[in-house]
Amino acid sequence: MQFLKLMLMVGVLGLGATHLLSHATSGKHVANSKSGFVPVVMPDGADFNEVLVIGPDCNTARGKRTRSLAAKLAEAGIPHRRTESIGFTNPSDIAGMMRLNEVMQQDAPIVLVRGQGKGNPSVEEVIALYRPSKR
Repeated sequence: MQFLKLMLMVGVLGLGATHLLSHATSGKHVANSKSGFVPVVMPDGADFNEVLVIGPDCNTARGKRTRSLAAKLAEAGIPHRRTESIGFTNPSDIAGMMRLNEVMQQDAPIVLVRGQGKGNPSVEEVIALYRPSKR
């Protein structure tokens, strides 16, 4: 009898987790963000004061966009770091990880700025987020 209760609890928890995860990845975060940037979990080693540009280092269109964005950020004096991969030791913000996963499905380059992420943003969008205007 105890075993059946335990299995029932595990099943209910599993269904609840599946329900939450399906809503977390539904695309609503990107659609609701005015700039397209959404709150995400920053990877290990990310510096709050630099823009993280994630994309391939090759001659494909994605690689060329990644290099171009990084070059334009350098011209604008925006501290940035290019990488082809990111990692996490022990993320605790599951919703933030789900939003990051959603962003990572977008076209390259993926840009992370101070806890916000977006796929293939313009340099103007990145600069506006990095240096918000003082109104």
